[in-house]
Amino acid sequence: MTADSLTVLHSVHRKHAAKQFTLVKGKKGSPDTIRNKNYGSERYFRVEEIAISNATELNAALDRLTHNPFAFIIRGAPLRNINRSHTRRLSHKDPKTGDPATIESMPRRWLSVDLDHLTAPPLTDVINYPVDAVHHAISLLPPEFRDITCFWQFSSSQGLPGSENFLSPHLWYWGAQFYSDDELTRWANFVNRDGRLVDAALFRTVQAHHIAAPLFFNLDDPLPLRHGVWSGLEDELKLIIPPPDAKDPTNVSSEGYEPGIGVRAFLAQIGGPHGFRRPTFQAISSYIAIHGSRADLQPLYAKIR
Repeated sequence: MTADSLTVLHSVHRKHAAKQFTLVKGKKGSPDTIRNKNYGSERYFRVEEIAISNATELNAALDRLTHNPFAFIIRGAPLRNINRSHTRRLSHKDPKTGDPATIESMPRRWLSVDLDHLTAPPLTDVINYPVDAVHHAISLLPPEFRDITCFWQFSSSQGLPGSENFLSPHLWYWGAQFYSDDELTRWANFVNRDGRLVDAALFRTVQAHHIAAPLFFNLDDPLPLRHGVWSGLEDELKLIIPPPDAKDPTNVSSEGYEPGIGVRAFLAQIGGPHGFRRPTFQAISSYIAIHGSRADLQPLYAKIR
């Protein structure tokens, strides 16, 4: 078991890291409106690192942080000798002020997958059946995400007027190994090859991962359940990441993986002594090795299902 940590940045000046929605009563017969106040613009932060070593600890930490409206998570780690009580969020030297970098890139066991503005299928009901909506979103991801425990959370605007036809869930996973920012960006670029599905910006060193629940004034949260944990058959996610381009590690090589024993051989092992996930993972890797990293995986997904 290899430990990791969450880097949490707390606003020094208590600028909100949670969106705020206020119901404004209409005047003289005008309809009521909902005012949306976006995240506060903070310059200085107190840095906290929360140690985690498995999916259970990750999910517990995320649950606690949903109740803190002045904090968010980043993938990077604080550099040594910085003032952890009052520091900026910089992965590079600020060319305007000369302030040095305070955060360095760090491979992580955990990752967050942001699926924003998905078209909701008919009869989607995030109020009464939120987990069903989350399952639909997961079904759009590659097969290795099936049956993996995840912490799920709907976006701040989910459930508000205008969001009825869309789904915007954020999914958090505990990885089977450490993944770098470049690896995850490359994975996201591959997944998005036929259209944007996941937000690759989350895999930048200092990109804010907003976890705090939205705040509501003069109205109740329209969602009875905005976040939760779905317990899968396994707790660790093993991603299938295409090899890097020789010039840019965030882009996918066109050469694919090295061939294995063959797709059919791995598919035949599913449900045998090796279980389900391992041969499924190997079948997908073998398929990409044969057909290239930009191959259409839908025929293989159909066979796996």
